[in-house]
Amino acid sequence: MLSSDTHRVLSDLRDQLYQLADIGDDSHDPVLREEILDSLILSLMALSGLTHESMLRSLDWRFLEMGRRIERALLTGNLLRSTLVTVLDDDAEEQVLETLMLSSETLNTYRRRYPKGAKISTALPIMMFDESNPRSLIYQINALEEHLASLSTPTRTHTLTPPQRALLHAASELRLAHSAELSTIESQGSRQKLDDLLALVLVQMTHCADRISEAHFEQSRKPHQLIFANTGG
Repeated sequence: MLSSDTHRVLSDLRDQLYQLADIGDDSHDPVLREEILDSLILSLMALSGLTHESMLRSLDWRFLEMGRRIERALLTGNLLRSTLVTVLDDDAEEQVLETLMLSSETLNTYRRRYPKGAKISTALPIMMFDESNPRSLIYQINALEEHLASLSTPTRTHTLTPPQRALLHAASELRLAHSAELSTIESQGSRQKLDDLLALVLVQMTHCADRISEAHFEQSRKPHQLIFANTGG
């Protein structure tokens, strides 16, 4: 059911993964490894673009999108929690913030808004609360709410499903939060309010994923990894 272009991209991904396996983790040619990784990233971007532009907007696409949004929210939340809760000195923290925004494609946007350097009080709104930023936490939740609404059958009582309640809880806490308070350094050199908020969001996103799985997927079969056969091509 995959298009010829998609098959071509998957073949490229397979070849690049085999190349990485062949050179191993102890490769003495870091330039070659970097070139393969660059090609791998481009192939993944191509696959993402094909999926976004070519798939019919059916239930299949909605479930794929929900999985993508949940995964991105969990990855972003864990990344922010592991790097920004513990307080660093000013120079190190600025480097960490710029690296975080660079990895999430938001650094250029931030620099246009705040050209004087990265600060956590101005970086957090873009990475967590900006509803126009497709990499922010709140954007993932908004997209999930839209997809779940399309799956739900309207009722007279307008009762929310368990996944919707989890998303509402996370979204409400994010919208009520204030970046200045989250940036505050508390005792023992940490940002406890930021840690608490991110922990809550991560728990609710995991809960949402579990409830979606229970409601819409067969639970008797265990998931298995997709493995490409090496045809020597």
